[in-house]
Amino acid sequence: MALTGGVGAISRYGMDKAISSKAINRSTFPWGTFLVNSLGSLLLGAITALHVSGKLNSDLATLFGTGFCGSFTTFSTYMYESFKLIEEGSWAEGLKNILGTAVFCAGFGAIGLILGSI
Repeated sequence: MALTGGVGAISRYGMDKAISSKAINRSTFPWGTFLVNSLGSLLLGAITALHVSGKLNSDLATLFGTGFCGSFTTFSTYMYESFKLIEEGSWAEGLKNILGTAVFCAGFGAIGLILGSI
C-alpha cells in the first residue's frame, strides 16, 4: 500500500506540475489538479468495474484503488484551490472549478466503469 500510495503521490505531483506549466495563457484555473482528479476518477471507475466483474481480486483492487488512486487524486488541494480563487476575487473560476470537477469526475468515473466492464 505504501509503495502504490507513494507512486500515486509522486505521479500526481509530476503531472500537476507538467500540466500547470503548460496551462493555457497562464490561466489562474487549476488545470493540473482538475485533470489529475478526472483521470484518477477514470482509473478508479475501471478498477471498480474490474473488481466487481471478478477480473481483479480484492487485494489488488484495494492496492491500486485505495493506494494509487487515493494518493493520486486530491480533494484537499481541489478545495484549497477553489476557495483561494474565490478569496482572490475570481468567483467564476472558483465556481467553475468546484462544479466542473464534480461533474467531470463523476463523468470520468462512469466512463471508467464502462471501460472496465468491457
